[in-house]
Amino acid sequence: MELRWVGAALVVGSCSGVGFARAAAQRRETRVLKQLLQVLEIMSLELSYRVTPLPELCRIAEERAGREVREFFHILSDLLRSQVAPDASQCARIALSKCPQLPAAASQVLTQLSLSLGQYDFDGQLQGLKKACGLCESELNRCLVDGDSKVRTYRTVGICAGMALAVLLF
Repeated sequence: MELRWVGAALVVGSCSGVGFARAAAQRRETRVLKQLLQVLEIMSLELSYRVTPLPELCRIAEERAGREVREFFHILSDLLRSQVAPDASQCARIALSKCPQLPAAASQVLTQLSLSLGQYDFDGQLQGLKKACGLCESELNRCLVDGDSKVRTYRTVGICAGMALAVLLF
């Protein structure tokens, strides 16, 4: 009989853990998008006022970025300096492939950014940065609008599913 109680507690705990992990992933996605938007705005300002070269621009972004986004810009800066690929957009794609921990929305924004990095003249790069900022803002707004309710829902569903499964198995 005690073994059943232990099993029920493990089922409830594991299902709750899945719900809480999904809620944490939702909050992390919002945090990463905020960091990325801030960095993209800084990059846009640096490029428009100082006409900063791309490797230096990535180094500045790396210094200002949060932990999750910093790794991408660090790798990108190193790739641009060592000229591993023939153009900046390929370096950005390589850097993005080396950062699988980034949330899907942030990867989508960085993919959009990689399409314009080093491809166009000054005005084209600024437009590409602004387009990436716009995409990041829309993704962030989507996360913020539904974020709190999704976090509560994931937690609640995890706990309730665990209890329901424990009742069924008990």
